[in-house]
Amino acid sequence: VLECCFEGRTVGLAVIGAGQVKRRSGVSSRALLVSETGIEMLDHITVEHSGILAERGREEDVVRQCLGYLSRDRGWDELYVRGVESTHVARYRSGLGSAKVELLTEAQYPYYTVDLNKSGRSVLDGVSANTRYQIRRSLRRYEADWGTVHVTAATTLQEANMYFDALLVMHQASWNKRGEPGAFHTHYAINFHKGIIGKAFERGEIQLLKIAAGDYVFGYLYNFVYAGTVSSYQSAFDFQDSPHLKPGLVSHTFAIDHNARLAHQCYDLLQGEQQYKRSLTNHTGQMVSLILRRPRVKFRLESLLVAAYRSVRRKK
Repeated sequence: VLECCFEGRTVGLAVIGAGQVKRRSGVSSRALLVSETGIEMLDHITVEHSGILAERGREEDVVRQCLGYLSRDRGWDELYVRGVESTHVARYRSGLGSAKVELLTEAQYPYYTVDLNKSGRSVLDGVSANTRYQIRRSLRRYEADWGTVHVTAATTLQEANMYFDALLVMHQASWNKRGEPGAFHTHYAINFHKGIIGKAFERGEIQLLKIAAGDYVFGYLYNFVYAGTVSSYQSAFDFQDSPHLKPGLVSHTFAIDHNARLAHQCYDLLQGEQQYKRSLTNHTGQMVSLILRRPRVKFRLESLLVAAYRSVRRKK
């Protein structure tokens, strides 16, 4: 744990993992990782809106001090900071100062949010005519076959654990049907989230929602709640054969309206290119994965090999 203090109080924190990271080229790197371990199976949990945590107003100072401290340790080749909002990248660039470290962008992903103060009386007021039509058509189908669509939030820790267990079963069944492992395919991931729910639910920082038509449950949402922002971390939907039923679109519609009624300020669908995120949201941003890389002979050799490989590919 890296701690930055000012006048006797903590103003910055970072959890740093350390390990060997093998790059696609086969080059091995001694890496430090912010909020990650470097072990793919464990990091499958994924970090977003991440980076070095800093007191508001002291972000640049905290990043500069932390990077300056880490740069004095010669035992690493690369520092990975994934899931950083693109508007925060400048802090890391300026924080390097005179350190002989190159700042690289490994990947960039969009993320989508709904400003709940601007969503109107209902999320349907702020979406396109086509999205509104799809949602209403799906609602008519659900209600005709099963009953009124409604959203229910877990109110006790026992109920939250029941919702999470049901979400696990539905989520894994849906992804396994598509030949994918799903987000909860390891005991580590399951235990990690059960631990978070056990500690944070009664503080109001975890939200578990059940979306149903009559007695038929077709969706669960697992959200994080903090400082007025609801982050939609994971979900589970029961997809029927009918293309007119949109369990994800309907579930998030009801969740957005539910959280607007609770006077939250932002519903964050997090990163990803899925169409439903673009359809429901009224704001988009970018998250990037940064690599702070020291000059090493192996990286220069790697660059030469990659350039040579691409040249050969172009000539074919």
